[in-house]
Amino acid sequence: MNTLALRFPRQLALATLALLALATPVRAITYLDNLSGTFFSSIGLTHSLSFALPFTTDNSATVFYLNDITVTVGGSSQTQSFSVGLYSNNGGVPSLAITDGAGSTSPTTTGNYTYSFLPTPLQPDTEYWVVLANSSFSVGDEYFWKEAATAPDLGTWTSNTTALQASFNGGTSWSPYSNGAYPMLSVVATPVDVPEPSSYAALLALPALALACFRRRK
Repeated sequence: MNTLALRFPRQLALATLALLALATPVRAITYLDNLSGTFFSSIGLTHSLSFALPFTTDNSATVFYLNDITVTVGGSSQTQSFSVGLYSNNGGVPSLAITDGAGSTSPTTTGNYTYSFLPTPLQPDTEYWVVLANSSFSVGDEYFWKEAATAPDLGTWTSNTTALQASFNGGTSWSPYSNGAYPMLSVVATPVDVPEPSSYAALLALPALALACFRRRK
């Protein structure tokens, strides 16, 4: 049996696996979480009222992909008017809506509700906003964002709870709001390190090198 013929495919397979390893993200990580904190108070989201809480990513990855956001809420509405969205930042207030999470649009009992996001890229060292909105204009359609006595910060991501913002006109303008408590939420994302172009170039050169050695020995 020609051992050289066997060696080349093996070298090519190893190089391919190395390339895949570079592009494989690590597991999802919970970066912010105070869902198990001691209940302190509630923020009332009456009709056409929105609340926004900022968080800032760290620089431990080239990019992060938002998986889901969980919030502790309750409500009395039977209409589909509640949403949890991700917004960009502009001058310390929510700016443009990036995307809304997929989840319950009418949470009528108090609990932890998870809103899933399509893989949404988050840049490192960047501030974003979690916006809870009640778009209903019907009086009585009210939701409550529960608050804990502890902040949701777990590690290097931070949540500036003192910068909580409220909008009384559906997000057209924002005003500072604080009652000394911390809105209950968790944020889960997947960090991904994108290798430098030189790393890809070096690995892509491995099959060519293996082929050259194979031909020379042949």
